[in-house]
Amino acid sequence: MALEMRFGGDKKQMITLGVLGTVLLGVVYLNYFTGPPEATTAPVAKKPIPLKTVSAVPNAVVAAAEARKRKTNDRRAQEFRPRFGPARPEDRPDPMSVDPTLRLDLLARMERVQMTGGMRSLFDFSNVPSGPLRPEPKIIPIKATPSPKPFIGPMLPPAPMPVIVQPKPQAPPIPLKFYGFASSGRGANRRAFFLDGEEILVAGEGEVLKNRYKVIRIGLSNVTMEDTQFSQQQTLPIVPEAIGGL
Repeated sequence: MALEMRFGGDKKQMITLGVLGTVLLGVVYLNYFTGPPEATTAPVAKKPIPLKTVSAVPNAVVAAAEARKRKTNDRRAQEFRPRFGPARPEDRPDPMSVDPTLRLDLLARMERVQMTGGMRSLFDFSNVPSGPLRPEPKIIPIKATPSPKPFIGPMLPPAPMPVIVQPKPQAPPIPLKFYGFASSGRGANRRAFFLDGEEILVAGEGEVLKNRYKVIRIGLSNVTMEDTQFSQQQTLPIVPEAIGGL
């Protein structure tokens, strides 16, 4: 009774208790009836948006200027601009090393050159050449020769190839001189004497000299020899002057 009488009659205490109860109810509601507190993010500083510069020239004027510039570039690209000299600067001649002297002798030589081969000036378009006109060339068609008809029939055997006979090689002359002979009886067992340079060789019929020349027959005025390498015979006449030289 004493407590109720203490708090009941003070309005300020009642207002204070009401405010505290309201705050308490709010705290209970936030803790039990709402979700977890969301993570607070730091405010992102926004970049200043640059202001667009507004051109003072209208769009129509700018478009006309660009079209005029494009037309000028196209006309320059279509113009023929011959290039004199090499393209690279390092390949161009030095202008300080060029001789500017006029060659009057070359100009005088060009004036003396006579133009031949034409009757009309290249620099005068109104001048018509005088003289007879050349006849127009006539085109004569060439008659095509008929091709031979192909042969239809049995195939003939090809012609035999000609046989080429190689000539038989000839033996060189025998380098021996026959200057005499000797016999022991009536023409039997004759032995001939030969000269090979300064060397004297003696051989009878059937014998071989220098491992190559065979004595076939010994006569009174000549001797028949055979070159065994070529199997050819040669006749050597007697040389009387060789006897006097001994």
